[in-house]
Amino acid sequence: MLYVRISRVRPEGRMTRVSTGKQVPRNAGPGVPAGAVAGARIDAFLSLNGNECKILGLVLLLVGVLRVNLINVPYERDEGAYIYSGKMVNEGQLPYRDFYEDKPPGNIYFYALMVRAFGPSLGNMHGGFMLLNMVTLVVLYLAARKLFGPLSAILSSLSFATLSLSPPMSGFTCMSEHAVMFFLSLGILAMFFSRGGPGFYGALAAGAALSMAVWIKQNAVFFLLWGGLFSLLSGRGRRLRAGAGFLTGAVVVSAAFLWKMWSLGVFGQFWFSAVELPGVFVKNTPDLSQVKQHLSIVLLSIWEHSRVSVVLTALGLIALPFSDLSRRDKVSLPALFCVSLLSVVPGLTFYGHYWLLTVPAAALLIGNAIYCLIKYFPVRHAGRALYLEVAVILLVLGFKTAQIISNQFYYFGNDTTGILRAVYGYNPFPSAKLVGDYLRERLLPGEKIAVFGSEPEVLLYANARSATRHLFVSHMSDPNNPAAEEWQKEFISEVEKAEPRYVIVVNSAASWQCHKNSCDRIFSWVNSYTGRHYRTVAFLDIVRGEAAPRFVRDLPLLYYKPIGEASMVVMQRQPPRFISYH
Repeated sequence: MLYVRISRVRPEGRMTRVSTGKQVPRNAGPGVPAGAVAGARIDAFLSLNGNECKILGLVLLLVGVLRVNLINVPYERDEGAYIYSGKMVNEGQLPYRDFYEDKPPGNIYFYALMVRAFGPSLGNMHGGFMLLNMVTLVVLYLAARKLFGPLSAILSSLSFATLSLSPPMSGFTCMSEHAVMFFLSLGILAMFFSRGGPGFYGALAAGAALSMAVWIKQNAVFFLLWGGLFSLLSGRGRRLRAGAGFLTGAVVVSAAFLWKMWSLGVFGQFWFSAVELPGVFVKNTPDLSQVKQHLSIVLLSIWEHSRVSVVLTALGLIALPFSDLSRRDKVSLPALFCVSLLSVVPGLTFYGHYWLLTVPAAALLIGNAIYCLIKYFPVRHAGRALYLEVAVILLVLGFKTAQIISNQFYYFGNDTTGILRAVYGYNPFPSAKLVGDYLRERLLPGEKIAVFGSEPEVLLYANARSATRHLFVSHMSDPNNPAAEEWQKEFISEVEKAEPRYVIVVNSAASWQCHKNSCDRIFSWVNSYTGRHYRTVAFLDIVRGEAAPRFVRDLPLLYYKPIGEASMVVMQRQPPRFISYH
């Protein structure tokens, strides 16, 4: 058993003699709380021979092992839109003019960078986001280490790894929340890097990182407000410099994007699509009974999958008054968790992937819970301290292992369609993959197709371009959208002008999201247009109770009778004199 003798409280990073005869940093390096006794023996072990880096490497290896099995799970529609938009930017198309998107330009250019670095294919893009998740984990680990020391930081990063991959939060996807978490973690590290609060340059970095998060997804604005407020709570003599630095970082990033939109000549379109339109959608609250029902389903699913993490997060909140953190940090951590919850609220849709934004704050609170669980025992029971530390580690590892084993279908199975069904129900995402692969063999690279539905992921699989600038018909079917009628006319005009060789008709309520009679006009046109110019060449029937869609094509189409409640239909254009009466 290692024995740590602490004669007095020492400044950060000073040396403490251990019974091994070697001198090691009592706090395992700069930034660990001075005089902390929680996890002292394990911290001393971690500081020897690079053990800390080796164990962190094992956590990263676990991330790779768990995520590599999910690398070929098909895209859902939001992923498809983001990646397709990034691909179009790389091909010289202008956002908000050549294609419409209701996310800020930071989102579009971030995905353009990811597509340029990794490519738009399933395996490559999921691999890129796996690396992004690993980098985010390391950044968050450094922040937790500054606050609680090596032991709590390791277990905090392990919790982040499992929470950010959980099925209820769509952790396996390439959603923009992963990008927001990355920049949020950078901002958190900058905010907590110095125990007295950030100076000018720390606040500058925090302001730039948190502003970047907002330019990727609008609801990250709550994190920007959190950072601005707590930069002003720095120690005396730092407040004005920290406030000025944070404001400078946020303004520089925002000015750069605004100038970019102005220089491209799309400022008006950007402002309407990414600022005004989302504001309209947020103000129009859905039916509260449906909101309550959906929220209860999501929360129950998160609880069933991550009980231990939820309990430790709550303990971390309760234990904050008893930790060795500064008064500023004791206030800023729960505030961070509160704004994380607020970031999920806009629109009251509470989709599973929105909850990813709560994971960084939850991981830090778990670190605090572990720190406080250990902290109070060595003081009274010094001889049993090591046993307690090891017991806490084994308990956390045991629960995490049990969580993974209980979800081995998700982590180690090979049924990607089953995973999509478990997370997204009977959305047509598996069908979109089959349709895209089918068309890829028949299209010229970059050929235009039209998707009558909100499934832009088909364009990626088929390596095709959209015949229209509108990737989501759900936006033009929303009666709250002031441009809905104009967009429907534009959609019809662009498709008729392009005369695509293939069109895909998506018969799915989730893909259209119609409100009462909002789709009548476009439905009437789709039926008339396809009836006059196209014939069915492939049919995918989505039957409840069957994971994989029924894929029917060629001669069997003459005899097949659809039985599913949703479907995707591939149609091919016929010569002008041919009229289909199917």
